[in-house]
Amino acid sequence: MYTSKEIIKLSAFALFVLLSSCKKDRDGKDIKQEDLLNYRIVGTFSDELAMKHIQLFHFSKVDNEIQCTADFVNNRSVRTIKFVDNSFSMDIYGDGTVMYSFTLDRNDKDSIFIRSAAYQNSVSPAYRSWESKIYMAEEISSVKNKRYVGSDTYNINFSTDTWKFEKIPSVTGSFSELFPGAWKGRMGNLDFIGVNINKGQSFDMIFQQSGKRELVTLWED
Repeated sequence: MYTSKEIIKLSAFALFVLLSSCKKDRDGKDIKQEDLLNYRIVGTFSDELAMKHIQLFHFSKVDNEIQCTADFVNNRSVRTIKFVDNSFSMDIYGDGTVMYSFTLDRNDKDSIFIRSAAYQNSVSPAYRSWESKIYMAEEISSVKNKRYVGSDTYNINFSTDTWKFEKIPSVTGSFSELFPGAWKGRMGNLDFIGVNINKGQSFDMIFQQSGKRELVTLWED
C-alpha cells in the first residue's frame, strides 16, 4: 500500500513524464521554412473607407532562401524572408512602413495553420479589418477553362489566358495565374485579382475589381 505522500509523488512524476512526452512530440512538429512552399496565404483587408481588398502571399525557393511574393490587385512585392521560431514578416516596400507578420503552428492532423497574424502601416495606420487564412496548395484549384456563377452581373468564363463576363461577351479580358487557382487579370483599363478555394462541397472564388468597394464571391459551375 502506498501512503498518501507517495501517491502524490508518483502522480507528480507521471504528470512530469506526460508533459515531457508532449513537449517532445510538439518539438518534432516544428515547421521548416521549406514547408511554406506547399502553402498559400489568402488575406482580405478592409481599409478606412471600407474598401475591401484581396491579398495573396505565396512562396518560392531561390538559392536556398525562401522568397515571399505578395500580390495585390494593382501591385506586387517580392522579398526574401527569415523564418524563425515558426514566424516570419513580410516587409512590403522594404522600408518597414507596411509590414505583415505571421506566426504558424500545426494542428493534430499535422496541417499548418496561422496561430497569429499582424498588420502594420505607419503611413496609413487606420483600417477597418484584416484577416488571413493559410491553405495547402491542393486546396486551391486552377481557374483555367472553367465557368463560375452566382451573380447575373459577374458570371465568368475562363479559357487558358482570357476571360469574359457572360453579360458582356463582346469584351474579352486577359489573365495569368500567379499559382494554380490564383489569378490577376485585366479588362479594358480595369485590374482584377481572384483566388479559387476549396470549401469542401464546392470551389468558391472571390475576386476584386479595382475601384469597387465589395469583393465578389462566385462558385465553380
